[in-house]
Amino acid sequence: MAVVLVDNPTAPAPILAQLAGLIREDAGEKDRRATAERVRQAMKDLQRMPGLAGDEALAEAVRQAFMKREEEKERRRQERERAQVDSEEEAAMIAWLQYQQAVNAAEMS
Repeated sequence: MAVVLVDNPTAPAPILAQLAGLIREDAGEKDRRATAERVRQAMKDLQRMPGLAGDEALAEAVRQAFMKREEEKERRRQERERAQVDSEEEAAMIAWLQYQQAVNAAEMS
């Protein structure tokens, strides 16, 4: 699991489980969920104790993979915030334009 995490640190648990070969193609939905949950638990264990990965080089790679994962989460969070601010600014601009249009219409009549 540690090697798969290092190779693709930003993938979600179900994809990591597939990459690790833990989910069979003929597995049912219940088995897929259970396997994904075991992978999540394994990832939590690795995050708490990277030494579980085996040798020190792999443990350091696991630490780096989790750092990259956190950086990616933060980047996505910031993108969502920027998108929300942009949306709010756009809504404010539309409201202002509508107000200006109403004022102009009132002045014309």
